[in-house]
Amino acid sequence: MESYFPATVEYALHIFNLKSKDMNAYRLVRIRNSRREQAETMLAFSMELELRRTKCGKFDEDIDNCSFQENAELNNTFTCFFTVSTEPWRTVFQLLNKTCLEGFY
Repeated sequence: MESYFPATVEYALHIFNLKSKDMNAYRLVRIRNSRREQAETMLAFSMELELRRTKCGKFDEDIDNCSFQENAELNNTFTCFFTVSTEPWRTVFQLLNKTCLEGFY
C-alpha cells in the first residue's frame, strides 16, 4: 500500500497550488512526517509537508525542476498537514483535511 503514497503526495501538492492565490508554484522541500490512516473502506494517508515557493508559475509545465525563490523579504515556505483518501487502482483522490502555516514549525 505504501507504493501508493508518492501519488498521494503529488495530489496534495497539486491541490495546494490549485487553491493558492499565489501565481507562483510551490514544490515539496521534504516530507516531515507521514502515516497511513486506519480505515475499513478506504486507503488514506496523513502527511506533514514542507513546501517552498518557486520561480515558476503554478500552471507551468515542469514545476518539479523549477528552482526555489530566494527572496528573504517574502515568507516563501509553508508547513502543511494533509489527509488524503485514495483509490489508486481507479486514480481517485479526495482531500479530507488541509491545514497550512507559513514558515517552519
